[in-house]
Amino acid sequence: MYKVFINDYAITLHSDPQKKDVIPFDRTGSIEGGMELVDMVHSYLDGELEGDRSFYTDQLEIVWNEFRSAFHNIAAAGGVVRNLQDQLLMIFRLNRWDLPKGKIEAGEDRSVAALREVEEECGIKDLTLMDPLNDMYHVYKMHDKVVLKTTYWFQMLYEGDEELVPQLEEDISVVEWVDTSQLPGKLENTYASIKWLLTEIEEYNMSR
Repeated sequence: MYKVFINDYAITLHSDPQKKDVIPFDRTGSIEGGMELVDMVHSYLDGELEGDRSFYTDQLEIVWNEFRSAFHNIAAAGGVVRNLQDQLLMIFRLNRWDLPKGKIEAGEDRSVAALREVEEECGIKDLTLMDPLNDMYHVYKMHDKVVLKTTYWFQMLYEGDEELVPQLEEDISVVEWVDTSQLPGKLENTYASIKWLLTEIEEYNMSR
């Protein structure tokens, strides 16, 4: 399954025909009366479409690779960090609550990039790398390109007591440890993708 976020909506591509509210499409991505899957993405970006959609194909990997090839691809990595009090590390960037993440440098390992980004954006070190999480996909416009960004997420544990320092040059104004009781309020002003990621983590941890 691949879930691609566009303007806080999500297009889900999967190979399970039994899921509810799915629309089948063929290898070329022809859906909804002939609209191409890539064209649909552009309609989302232009504000012409709203709402989540789910699509089924029996050639998922082929379709996914062809879909990815239609965009400029970049890779990022980030951390879902908790401390010994089970508080979640969150950043406030560009008027929304988010999680620390950033682009992977050339030749850099994904997990190394995730640790580096948390250190740089939040001002803490000596993080313990834990389980990798589901990859996240976003499509957005950047200058004259349409970008498909893949973000590789990792759970992390922080056992220190360093002062949190926001990376101001990355437009981060606040870094904060968030109690479980405070989290719903933060999620009212975050991205749909972050809500999805945290829900996936909760379900994953409960299943272990």
